[in-house]
Amino acid sequence: MFLRELGLESDGALTQNGKNAWLKMNFYEFAPPYGIKRWRVGDDGSLRNLEDISHVDLVEKFQPGAIDPSSDGVVVEVRTGGKKGRVVTGVVVDSLLESRLRRHDALNPVLEEYERTKLRWNEEPNVRRDFHRGSIQSLIHLVAQLPSNGFGTFIEFANRVEWRIYSNKRRLLTVGERTFAIKDVKTIEVPTPTYGFYSDYTYGLAVEASPLDDTSLLRLGASFILIVLRRIHHISLFIMKFDMIVLGERKFVRFYEGECANYLPSIDWQSLRKDVENYQPDELDEVLLQQIEEQVYSDFLAKKLDWEIARTYALKIIDYVLLMQTLKVQIGDRVYTVTKPSKAIGLASLSAVSVQFREDLNAGLYGLALFDGEESKMFTGFFEFNRPAEDVSQALVEISKLVDKGFKIVVYDFDLLYKTLTTAGLEAVKAFLKGLEQGGKAPDVKKLLSEKMNVEIPLEVFESALGLRRDVWASDLFTRTELEKRRKPNVKFIRSKPERFTALLESYLRDDVRNIYTAYLVAEKMGQGQG
Repeated sequence: MFLRELGLESDGALTQNGKNAWLKMNFYEFAPPYGIKRWRVGDDGSLRNLEDISHVDLVEKFQPGAIDPSSDGVVVEVRTGGKKGRVVTGVVVDSLLESRLRRHDALNPVLEEYERTKLRWNEEPNVRRDFHRGSIQSLIHLVAQLPSNGFGTFIEFANRVEWRIYSNKRRLLTVGERTFAIKDVKTIEVPTPTYGFYSDYTYGLAVEASPLDDTSLLRLGASFILIVLRRIHHISLFIMKFDMIVLGERKFVRFYEGECANYLPSIDWQSLRKDVENYQPDELDEVLLQQIEEQVYSDFLAKKLDWEIARTYALKIIDYVLLMQTLKVQIGDRVYTVTKPSKAIGLASLSAVSVQFREDLNAGLYGLALFDGEESKMFTGFFEFNRPAEDVSQALVEISKLVDKGFKIVVYDFDLLYKTLTTAGLEAVKAFLKGLEQGGKAPDVKKLLSEKMNVEIPLEVFESALGLRRDVWASDLFTRTELEKRRKPNVKFIRSKPERFTALLESYLRDDVRNIYTAYLVAEKMGQGQG
């Protein structure tokens, strides 16, 4: 049954996915039993073969622009092949000498910015020397598709590559009664696509936070949890990890195992909450925080080393996990008899989502869905500079028709919906819905549930508690968005409303409106005391 749930076995035989898993089952990594070829450019331009790299190292360490410490070089090319040119066959590394790096187009703007930064710091630019001093590092930002609750597939790919430059001189920073000698830091993005995927299996747990929660403080809180697990429970930072996803205005904190160890399912979150409440951080924890994520440590310094802020957000994250577990106990095993969705009920649910592909242009796609109990209607388009580039009057017409027929328009969290509509520039839809809300014709399911249960419940937490079906989760849409963004999409691509992505977005919204509809019916039954 376990293999069947993972899609690896059917009728007593391995499926194609099962055969692929068997092929990839090796000692050091979950990948084919051969590596990726690595080549080094010689002084005369010839190529010399170096030791092969693993498939996971390709994704995490050998993207274009990344520094290869083992050969004192920089990755300048990723070779691809196959029918569609997507199979990575090798990487090419060139010397750290600036004269050599200047031959590669993608590195020229990086080198220019590096030199400008060094001169601003009154320091002499020298890439090779700064690397040996530890003043230059490359950082590959990764995006992972993870199981949301339990064991499942883990897919990882590189999102972008950055150079992080540190000044050779230190400056003094006083925080409270302590003084730190810190280096100035400059981050430069390498303008090049990234390549490859790495897949494995692991344990994951995702919880939805409030849209009002500060993203940087959620990261700080999650880091505090990892520190407590390391210091009290002796869990390696390489085993327990976290990341955050932001989809439009929705925020999710995800914990997962970097090395699959079956530890995450065994965590007693109530006991861990007490550990977080009572733990007294010391200076070693500042070092651990910097090891977990340097940007989080920088934010921590900006907060004047206030561990109580970190503790507050750590407890908030744990409370979200406990809320999900509590709801599963309180309502997950109960049977609610609700009316089958139908137009006759006079109820329609509405949801919207916006995804941004180009931050510099505030450009991306939006989707709006309306479910009347029998049929889901979709309205999708693209926006530039936070303005829709297409007529959205048809969406208003359809909503108006239902209102004229006496339908209630239910949503899940008006504040979240309004922010999403503002991002996409759908101000007319927003104004119309505000009128319905003020006129009592548009109930907020989240507010209704909050009144019944005395706690705010994010939609995905409620879906999980009720066991509502979803084909596309928020994390799936986020991962696909990041995958498209790493290809550096141009405006023409965005305006074309790519078919596969649009279909995924519509599927996500279709699940959204159906589950919001069901959530409202359940909330009404709660009010009547039925279970």
